[in-house]
Amino acid sequence: MRGRRMRAQGIVLALVLAGVPAMAQGLPGDPERGRALAERRCAKCHQVLPGSRGPSAVGAPAFQAMADDPALTEAALRAFLQTSHKDAPTVPLMPEEAGDAVAYLLSLRGWRPGR
Repeated sequence: MRGRRMRAQGIVLALVLAGVPAMAQGLPGDPERGRALAERRCAKCHQVLPGSRGPSAVGAPAFQAMADDPALTEAALRAFLQTSHKDAPTVPLMPEEAGDAVAYLLSLRGWRPGR
């Protein structure tokens, strides 16, 4: 019985992993580079890790909370990243960096623990 369960879990994992490259192709940049960028440039004010939903100590929204907002689109994110943040210093990003940051934020949509 245990062997069947492990084999079934392995098949499910393989199917999920097979779909990851296809899903990533639809993103505007590289989510891993976007995560690294967020950890370097955004973590002073925002919670940037998956699953962190509350505002930071300075009141900036968590990336997960932004990603969970259905009104947040790729276009809205790009526009926001190209303008000044309210009550924060300007965070200028190169176009490729903006694409990576947007890809990371969009990759958080629907994130659940253990994913």
